Amino acid sequence: MEVSYLTLLGCLSGHILLCIGVASCSKILYVTTGGVGSHYPAGVEISKALARRGHHVTVSIDQDSYERGEDDRNFPANMETITFPASFPLETTFRTIDKYVRSTLRGCSPNDVIDQLPPPDYPGQDNHTLFDLNEIFCDDILNDTELIAKLRAASYDMIVGDTVFLCYALLSQKLSVPFIHFGLTSMVPSQHDIFAGNPVSPAYVPERASELTDQLTFRQRFKNTLMYHLVRYFYNKLVLQTFEIVQQRHSLRPDVTFQQLIPEAEMWIFSSNFLVDFARPLPPHVRFVGGVLTGPPSQLIEVRGRL
Repeated sequence: MEVSYLTLLGCLSGHILLCIGVASCSKILYVTTGGVGSHYPAGVEISKALARRGHHVTVSIDQDSYERGEDDRNFPANMETITFPASFPLETTFRTIDKYVRSTLRGCSPNDVIDQLPPPDYPGQDNHTLFDLNEIFCDDILNDTELIAKLRAASYDMIVGDTVFLCYALLSQKLSVPFIHFGLTSMVPSQHDIFAGNPVSPAYVPERASELTDQLTFRQRFKNTLMYHLVRYFYNKLVLQTFEIVQQRHSLRPDVTFQQLIPEAEMWIFSSNFLVDFARPLPPHVRFVGGVLTGPPSQLIEVRGRL
């Protein structure tokens, strides 16, 4: 009896170790944004963190952004990049981001420094918006037959993407691979909580850029609720409908809308923490991992002798 028990225990232990080994060696595709903005190097750092945990990680990025990037290319052995050509020049992306930063973000209290910049002036240049570029960039990925063939052959276990560029949700349908949302900011009730299934009321959790705290008067609750519905409307009109056009163009999951596709994510992960975010109930598939993008601490300068 004792021998049988030890044999069973050994088999179970081996099975558990095998499962852990498989889980810790997953093949992950990280879909980054283009344009060498702040989100691309952040995506590289997230990919490095996944690689350090034993996963094999592939980062997809357009060729121009990769060549112009200034990120640390000292990748781990189990991390690689895969590039593809974009149908518009990188300078177009730079101009579009610059126009967005200098105009759309102007006047926001967290961005006072932007008010010191001159307004954008590109006479005779294109009139693209970030939303146009998202559509074009996503089409570039899904139309690239060589890229899709390579990604299919790699047999990824999971796709991870930045929530500012939701094309990875469509790519997951193209490759039949589950996906995970990764947000580099705190959760926004009108953009994230509603799709993640968080039971959040706009009467209690302030909307981003509302400049409100969680101690709300009746008038502030009314203001926040109104702002919640306005932001939700424009997020749907400018962002989600853009990707739904791409979804319909490529006949990906015609049985559902893009809004219905977003909640199918396996997990929602945000680089945030309740120390800097508003407390709210979170379902099991939503996680805060604040600090994942922070670098190693640097040595403080010795100042005792100078004081």
